[in-house]
Amino acid sequence: MKTHITKRATWLERRRLHAVGWFAKGKKDVWIARHFRVSPVAVWKWRQAWNTKKQEGLKSKGPCGVKGKLDREALRKVDRALLQGPEQNGFSTPLWTLDRVAEVIETVTGVSYYRGHVWKILRFLGWSSQKPVRRSRERNEKAIREWKKAIWPSLQKRGFA
Repeated sequence: MKTHITKRATWLERRRLHAVGWFAKGKKDVWIARHFRVSPVAVWKWRQAWNTKKQEGLKSKGPCGVKGKLDREALRKVDRALLQGPEQNGFSTPLWTLDRVAEVIETVTGVSYYRGHVWKILRFLGWSSQKPVRRSRERNEKAIREWKKAIWPSLQKRGFA
């Protein structure tokens, strides 16, 4: 989903390129490792990459893993569809579930995802998990208000005077 190099990756790249200056000054791998707080093996790999490909060998390779199936425009379409609500997307109740979101993603983009990954997409879009308040169907709001005013105060514990 993220297609840009992160701040951390940029920082790590600068650190590797900074270590090249120490290579030129003749410092040993162990000293450089201690200076940059990395393992000597990491410094050895940096030196190997520098010797074979120079600066190109120490550059960030970018994000690892498989490239996402949805580009930014597709994600915007999904977000707009979700903001319309479940009922506008053809569901009978105003409640989003992962299965329903997966259906919307497939309808809007043509790409199908399983439930576990749908959650990752939602988090990336800034959505959070929210559960509706569970209330009894027979709930009588007026009777509850009256009970709270008349009976509840007499049941509460009184402090010592």
